[in-house]
Amino acid sequence: MTGHKEVVVTTLQTAKLPGGIALSPARSPEYVCISVRDFRLRHSARILPRVFEPFFTTKAMSSRRGTGLGLSVAYELARKMNAGLAVESTVGQGSVFTLILAAAPAPVPAADLMR
Repeated sequence: MTGHKEVVVTTLQTAKLPGGIALSPARSPEYVCISVRDFRLRHSARILPRVFEPFFTTKAMSSRRGTGLGLSVAYELARKMNAGLAVESTVGQGSVFTLILAAAPAPVPAADLMR
């Protein structure tokens, strides 16, 4: 990693979907969101619509050439799980990628069912 060497992972349970939805999750009254913020990634608004495309990379001209498969694989895995993905990025501040999972309702204890 070069530059700002910090990655922040957060979790949140919420009824409201985050902004920047790239893949909609299954409908649910509650969601669990797992977000990863990387301060060194700075995608412009022009690039954001393409970040989940297979083989798309912004590293083509650098010595650290990427294959452009990481985010497309994440997208396909999320799609197969009926999960969602959101991405927000601000040039100079970094990017936030969020995996959105439908929260399963808490099981009702058997003793409560008999009341």
